[in-house]
Amino acid sequence: MSRRTQEEPLGPKDRIAAFARATEVYAESLEDPDLANVYFGKSLGLWQAAAILSAEDQQAASKRLRGPSPTCGSRRADRASRSVQPVASPAAAAPGR
Repeated sequence: MSRRTQEEPLGPKDRIAAFARATEVYAESLEDPDLANVYFGKSLGLWQAAAILSAEDQQAASKRLRGPSPTCGSRRADRASRSVQPVASPAAAAPGR
């Protein structure tokens, strides 16, 4: 059995991928084809979860490279600089009432 030599801890994607591979190996060892199909289906779902996590990791990395969003930060200064205008009710705007 090989040991992991890198100092990086396993992330969720790595653990899911390892479990998916182990599920495939187990499914291949089963004699009942129906039960094997169940475990292969489970493995496919796990691989899909790993793919989703990979896409999320790539998306998060690209956001970090671009920097903060221009809409982030305090908007308190924007609110304070706006002039406040009262809104008239429709009854007050109607003449002769």
